[in-house]
Amino acid sequence: MIHASGMTGVRARGEASTSPGVWAVVIAAATALLCLRMPAFLAVAEAAVAEQAEALGDPQLAGTATAVGAGAAVVIHLLLLGLGALLAALLERALGPRALCARRGRPRLGVGGAAFAAIVLGLQVAALVEGVAAVERSWPVWLGAAAVAAIVPAAFPEGRSSLGSYARSLAASGATAVLLCLG
Repeated sequence: MIHASGMTGVRARGEASTSPGVWAVVIAAATALLCLRMPAFLAVAEAAVAEQAEALGDPQLAGTATAVGAGAAVVIHLLLLGLGALLAALLERALGPRALCARRGRPRLGVGGAAFAAIVLGLQVAALVEGVAAVERSWPVWLGAAAVAAIVPAAFPEGRSSLGSYARSLAASGATAVLLCLG
């Protein structure tokens, strides 16, 4: 097989990768969903520092500490999502099938990006609907992530082309799902 790189049997750099613009859209959507949940983060921070806030005797200082704590939780969550996106991108580049819409200059969606988007945005929406700061990583979450990991490779023609290709794609989407469930 000859690819755009002119090399046989070797994918052109980036063909399996989700494009930066798609990653930016997914992270922006996750950020928006996180910001919508700021009241839940504030409630968690208030509960966590209630005793210390009373000891301070200064409601403004306690309120500021709570707001800073909730904001820091969102920032840390976003940093971890960025790290997860980076790892998913590396996995899809190493193992994934050719990305969907892999035409030059067009947005691409790779197997890691698809699994990442479905799981992250799914968890963000579930947390928003439940009104919680974060969805507990219980067996239903793991089961849902496993279903996403198993289904995503089938969306890629190259992933469906052979059992070996599906297995490599499943390794990328499965590892992405595990990373997101652990985090």
